[in-house]
Amino acid sequence: MAIAIGNPDRLPVMILADTELVGFLVLIKNEDVREVGADPATAVLIRSLSISETQRGQGFATQALQLLPAFVRHHFPEATTLTLSVDHGNFPAQKLYEKVGYTDTGRRRFGPYGEQYVLTQNL
Repeated sequence: MAIAIGNPDRLPVMILADTELVGFLVLIKNEDVREVGADPATAVLIRSLSISETQRGQGFATQALQLLPAFVRHHFPEATTLTLSVDHGNFPAQKLYEKVGYTDTGRRRFGPYGEQYVLTQNL
């Protein structure tokens, strides 16, 4: 999250339950979206989606991802897609992303934990 502070191409987003911080993510625009093969003119990249271990399984990630398209359309009106990458072995996250409307682009990248699938959702 620290890398996003002061960077106009990175927007840190807190996920709150009432006033309690339960998670966060970072939205990235412009040239850094190329790391997943996305178009910097139209894509917003979701990075570092994380829910507190004590809050997992309560639907906060699902709700945040369902609210995210409207938030992105408001803050990044030029954006037409949301893009993210997910580790090949992270089956719960893959199911979550599929449930909220993300589809596999067929693109692959390699991260610190190996192969990652690049997913996208139209806005």
